[in-house]
Amino acid sequence: MSTLTTPGRVRRATVSVLAAAGVTVTLLAGAAPALAIVSQSSTIVTSSQQTIDLGATVDLSATVDGSLPTAPQPAGTIGAPTGTVAFFYCYNASIGIPNCPEGARVAIGSPVALAPGAGTSATASIPGWTPAEGRGWYVFAAVYNGDSSYPASEDDGSADIAHLYVNDPNALPSEVT
Repeated sequence: MSTLTTPGRVRRATVSVLAAAGVTVTLLAGAAPALAIVSQSSTIVTSSQQTIDLGATVDLSATVDGSLPTAPQPAGTIGAPTGTVAFFYCYNASIGIPNCPEGARVAIGSPVALAPGAGTSATASIPGWTPAEGRGWYVFAAVYNGDSSYPASEDDGSADIAHLYVNDPNALPSEVT
């Protein structure tokens, strides 16, 4: 969170509008009012492929994008999100699933540290992951833990770029659903 100091008084109507826009207003006794700009983050998880054969691997990545929609900041004052991203999968052997809800998630290893990217984005990756459940449909989710500048965010895998079908080329036609 960063702080922007403003001269003069802040009106109640202004405080309400700013609060609705995600800005926290802090009035300090004996000092000029300060507006604390609350940043936001979004997380997008992707799979390097949408279909693979049994035994093949897939690369997973999550991009965390930090943004400050309520006020511009001087370059370099906030930077890219830091911290870790936890990766998860949900699985169904017989039908595709639309997303990976919190109660159904299976963790993929330990949380992965973010590497800074351009501007206010950062990426975490898991290269060469082998689907553990075998043939079927996988949906991936990623959860960013947040840091002192950016709040936690997650992607539940609703977008097609987070879906994977694992095919078994040796399955008999009667075994394929």
